[in-house]
Amino acid sequence: MINLALLGLALVVLGFILIFVAMLLMLLPFRSAKGKAEGFGIVLVGPIPIFFGYGSKKWLAAAAAIAAVLAAIMLYAYLTR
Repeated sequence: MINLALLGLALVVLGFILIFVAMLLMLLPFRSAKGKAEGFGIVLVGPIPIFFGYGSKKWLAAAAAIAAVLAAIMLYAYLTR
C-alpha cells in the first residue's frame, strides 16, 4: 500500500514546482513585449477573500464579487449547522 504521508509530501512538492514553472512562463513574454500591464488576484485568508488588482478587466471584478458571495454563503452554512 502507498504511504499516504509520502504521497502527500510528493503532491505538495509537485504543487510548488508547478507554481514556480508557471511564474517563469508568465515572465517570459513580458521581457520582450512593451505595453500596458494589468493584473488581478484573490487571496483567501480562511473563509475571507481579499481582492486586489489594477487595470480595466471588469469581468474579473464581477468574478471576485461572486466569489465573495459564495464564500459568505459557505461560511453561513458552516456556522449554522
